[in-house]
Amino acid sequence: MTSSVEPFVYLDYNATTPVDPEVVTELMPYLGGKEFGNPSSSHLKGRHAHTAVDMARGRVATLLGCDETSVFFTSGATESLNWAIKGAAFQQRKDSGRNHILISAVEHVCVFNIVKWLASEHGFDCEVCPVDSQGRVDPLKVKSLIRPGKTALVSIQHGNAEVGTVEPIAEIVAAVEEVDSNVVVHTDASQSAGKYPLSVESLGYPDLITLAGHKFYAPKGIGALVTPSGVTIEQLMHGGGQEFGERCGTENVPWIVGFGKACELVHNNLSVYMDHMSSLRRVLLEALKEAVTLEAGPTAWEMICVNTPLNDPTCPVLANTLSISVKGIQGADVVKELGDKVGISAGSACHSGEHVMSSVLKAMKVEPIWGLGTLRFSIGRMTTEEEVRRATRIVARVIAKHLSDGVEEDTFQ
Repeated sequence: MTSSVEPFVYLDYNATTPVDPEVVTELMPYLGGKEFGNPSSSHLKGRHAHTAVDMARGRVATLLGCDETSVFFTSGATESLNWAIKGAAFQQRKDSGRNHILISAVEHVCVFNIVKWLASEHGFDCEVCPVDSQGRVDPLKVKSLIRPGKTALVSIQHGNAEVGTVEPIAEIVAAVEEVDSNVVVHTDASQSAGKYPLSVESLGYPDLITLAGHKFYAPKGIGALVTPSGVTIEQLMHGGGQEFGERCGTENVPWIVGFGKACELVHNNLSVYMDHMSSLRRVLLEALKEAVTLEAGPTAWEMICVNTPLNDPTCPVLANTLSISVKGIQGADVVKELGDKVGISAGSACHSGEHVMSSVLKAMKVEPIWGLGTLRFSIGRMTTEEEVRRATRIVARVIAKHLSDGVEEDTFQ
């Protein structure tokens, strides 16, 4: 007897991506083959490894349109963010006594925890810039919050993982420079590579850029911190002098090679990737509306709002992301129930039995009765239309079930 279980549909590519087959092919000689040398060794194997790292660095530089010497490989976004924020803060305070740090209200939790640590353990004055209802930072607001001679760092993400909003980084860089050109500007572009055009020029030449490999089909555990302006920041990792003496530790050659290949793929194919994902997002939204109406009734779609600003030409978004909120349900429960059928994310988490709305949705001033029912779909470059349509039917059935249970408004106060 054959099984009728349908294959799992993965629509959580903002959480992580698989390693692209071309990336695997490129890195395997350095992982399970003969090219196992240490890039610091002067013999043949070492020279081969050194050349491979240099080639990967060049591919990152080509993607971003920057100098190769501004690319530093790290273990991922967490290390890059820690290095960028702590390194800039400590360097600025040492050089000129600056003590003020400005971040946006929609940063990744990693950024919030870094600045909380800097405030509590090192006395930095950390401030949060609000966003509008679309999750967008106003460059003029950033400008108004700069304290000339006191602000050390402004750190604003580029693409938001939850709702897909892309921040006007170039305008923010220009606004900061108008007030105080000595402020260091960092942008976390972890979610943007492969989903939106990304270059130092389009970003307005920020001082620091963070990248994460596993968000665009490179392995987990590899990332980069890029310093287009050549800004000096304090080291976090001290040791043997690797990465131009700035980030010490023997280079992870296989993962660096894979990261470089992933950057090359994005550089060569970005428009194809974006067209594919944005097209499937339209299919997803239309199919979901049709399926929810079929499963829950003709007025059911009135209980759903779209958080991703898809129809505002002044607010660009990542090509693959769709965030919706279903009024009066718990998104985390929907995600859990989908379990082994469809992989998506919720806009809330459960702590000690209590559902808590994400900081991004809170910053956007989404009401809890909507925000706790948020579901995020994120499409990949290899996602198929058949997968999208099958997923919408499954998700719609679960949404209809939860809507039929009714809304207890007191639960969402």
